[in-house]
Amino acid sequence: MKHQNHLKFLPFLGLILTFLLTLQSCGSSETDSLQEEAIDNAKEIFQNIPELKEAIDEYKEKVNAQEITGNISGELDGEPFEFSSWQGENSRVSFTEYTGVVYATISRKPEENVAIKVWTDKWYQKETPYQIPASIYAMEGTDRLEVTYVKKDAHGEYLKQFQTMDGELIVNQFDETGVKISFNGNGLIGDPREQNKVPLSFELDLNYNFVSSDVRTIQ
Repeated sequence: MKHQNHLKFLPFLGLILTFLLTLQSCGSSETDSLQEEAIDNAKEIFQNIPELKEAIDEYKEKVNAQEITGNISGELDGEPFEFSSWQGENSRVSFTEYTGVVYATISRKPEENVAIKVWTDKWYQKETPYQIPASIYAMEGTDRLEVTYVKKDAHGEYLKQFQTMDGELIVNQFDETGVKISFNGNGLIGDPREQNKVPLSFELDLNYNFVSSDVRTIQ
């Protein structure tokens, strides 16, 4: 929290310096008092810059240490596919009471990633393995799990995309260390609004050494 308080002042350092230079051109007692106060405040901020740098370095080190290993392999419309190379520093793993999300980045340019998302109340308390409907049409309040692959060009245009639609989806693990899922059914390719449904099956087995955020209550 202390680091965050200092960080929020950084955008104003330039303004503080400009203000100090302006005050130096004034000669009244009131401006002299303001100048002394501004100088004291500026000194406090500058004195903490090494601490801020340390906090930033620690954050960068933590992010750079993020790793995802494992793979996802299967068949899409009869064609085999496999992804096994991940950029851990550009990925994230998040948990709430109702959702679990693993956003595994393959590359940033072009943007390429696999997203695994689960929606259900207290889903992490279920005994594995368990089955969740793979449906993009799930009603509110029902269990749902979706796996999506997306690849975009430098302009954000979709180069390739598919996602689970309906079928048998078994969750063998989905927690703070990894996610293991098998799916056999149908998927949507391209723009989901166009409803291009094709056969899709895969095995997904990923492990990670980090959690980006976790706001669940007692598990």
